[in-house]
Amino acid sequence: MLIPIALIAEVLTIIISLYAIYGKRFRPDGKTAAVCCGLLLLLGCINSGYLDRNYSFLTYLMIWIYCIAEFQSAVSEAVVSFLLCMISVTAVQFIAIFFLNSLLADEYLGYAAVNVVSLAVFALLGRTDWLHRVKRSLCGNSKFVKISLGVICLIVIIMLWRAKIFHVIHMQYFMLAIPVIILLLYAIVKWYAARSEAESMRERLSEMEEYKKNYENLLMNVRLRQHTFKNHMETIAALHYTQQTDESLARAKEEYYSRLWKENQYNDLLLTGDEILTGYLYGKFQAAEEEGIAIDYRITTEISQCQVPVYHVVEMLGILLDNAVEAVKDMDRKEIFFAVREADEQYEFLVRNPYPYVPYKDMEEWFGFEKSGKGDERGLGLYHLKCLCKEWHCDIGCRNREIEKQNWIVFSLRIRKHHRKHTASAGTVGHADRPMMEFHNFSRNRQT
Repeated sequence: MLIPIALIAEVLTIIISLYAIYGKRFRPDGKTAAVCCGLLLLLGCINSGYLDRNYSFLTYLMIWIYCIAEFQSAVSEAVVSFLLCMISVTAVQFIAIFFLNSLLADEYLGYAAVNVVSLAVFALLGRTDWLHRVKRSLCGNSKFVKISLGVICLIVIIMLWRAKIFHVIHMQYFMLAIPVIILLLYAIVKWYAARSEAESMRERLSEMEEYKKNYENLLMNVRLRQHTFKNHMETIAALHYTQQTDESLARAKEEYYSRLWKENQYNDLLLTGDEILTGYLYGKFQAAEEEGIAIDYRITTEISQCQVPVYHVVEMLGILLDNAVEAVKDMDRKEIFFAVREADEQYEFLVRNPYPYVPYKDMEEWFGFEKSGKGDERGLGLYHLKCLCKEWHCDIGCRNREIEKQNWIVFSLRIRKHHRKHTASAGTVGHADRPMMEFHNFSRNRQT
């Protein structure tokens, strides 16, 4: 009875680890069930002596093919995922053996316990993106990654070769090899993170230059229009000389006012007091306008004491604005509202767009890892925003709000001023059918 339990736990551990490596939640389907049955049958025959142990390589082949079929993975990516799966599962099993070996004298009970513990560990790891980040790091094309992967493969091949020749695996080799492999994987992840950060900084510098250009263009346009302000007033005053009726005069004034408003609609962006943020919003609003989306905005405070660096503020707002643009593209009412205001020693940024009512349970899932209705690998925006909020102790909330008999989705981002000492608590995600101030207070009590 213990052997079947151990085999089932081991197969499920491998499958769940693969889902974690690909950054997906475990959802059994027909292919997964078929692979599990095939692995159980093959391992059962090997353990029962019906098949020679040399046939165990078929399990590796099945897992590799499963990576390609189930996750639509490239051949090289499937190899990396397979190696990472084998290494991580073996490492966890070794650690479990190390601790359980002295507690459980019975061999079969120990075998079952090790696999059940390993299954529990990977069930928890599957809720994080750690293994997925390791896989993305390993899929890099740098020499450092290739050399490190080569060393790991060499260690694994030597251990398997010794096990085949001497028909025994020595614990001391595991005690030496597993830490070395883990350290190499850790070094790859840290190197990849450092390289990504360097590339991100270069991109930020380039973006900052672009935002400064946008700011300078806006400022130049405002100054040019100031010189023509007197001419506009004289033109409006003289309209009654050119119009024959009151109706035509009113229509002419309305058309002239509309043109003036159109030319000056983004002047208030200068009220933010930050040229980077102003330039970013100016470029973003213009891009949305080119897609036929109307932008309404309100800025009632100057952003001068924000504790979050401006490039992170831009990153956060970019995620919210991109989501809003994506949401209204197929809507009849293509409109986005944006606001900045000061509240309780914090800056509050609001992004609002029309959208059908969304249950709050579904809203919470938006902030999960790769939770998106736009397809695989596309649900990182709000998850990344949540991570930034935790890192910088900000508050992010989402709720439904009915305006003029139409439902709107409202995102609220609150960032503390830098002179206020923040608490050790992480940023929060929440929602409520209440006014925004109450909604925010409610969200602060919900830890994510």
